[in-house]
Amino acid sequence: MLIPVSRNIFRWRSNDPELGIDQYGTMLLKGDSIVIIDPPMVPGLVEAIKTLGKPECVIMTSPAHSRGSNILARRLGIELYIPEITENDEKEREIKSLHLDWAKRYNEHTKLPIGIKAHHMRPMTENGDIVVDEMELEFENFLILGDSAWGVNGKINYFPANIMPDDGRTKETANRKALEALIKKTAANCLISGHGEVINSLS
Repeated sequence: MLIPVSRNIFRWRSNDPELGIDQYGTMLLKGDSIVIIDPPMVPGLVEAIKTLGKPECVIMTSPAHSRGSNILARRLGIELYIPEITENDEKEREIKSLHLDWAKRYNEHTKLPIGIKAHHMRPMTENGDIVVDEMELEFENFLILGDSAWGVNGKINYFPANIMPDDGRTKETANRKALEALIKKTAANCLISGHGEVINSLS
């Protein structure tokens, strides 16, 4: 079930029944502590986590990646972190509809377990269209993303390329520039996403 990315990072896969695409959860280990990111709920996951170490929390990169976060955090008896949202009634309604009111809100200044750092990604086109709105999580030399990009055949696919129409590739361009700036800022050299392949070299 668990696919090793490095000695202390694992992924697992499920299929999104609505979109028909693979979705991945990510598990980070440091010492005997475990943090779970954007987890799809699959049989045996709770037992696997408990076998590997002490679960500390579940972190969502965006409300769109609720997946099995709520039920997993409750079954493990640990905190659930969701991105802090300000002045956005629609997303607040989404959070309530997903029964995530009890979760802790986090932002770029929140001290997250095992040294994880959060970076807010909200690239915008010149016309003011927001491309993605999510948290990217920095852990060691890795960036863990939600939907902003993923690996395809060893290369980075920037949302919304190959997913939805994007006249003049304006959204893809804005997203690529924002992510490239974040990669430079963090000096990350590996990328893990909620979809697609792991990119093991960003240089």
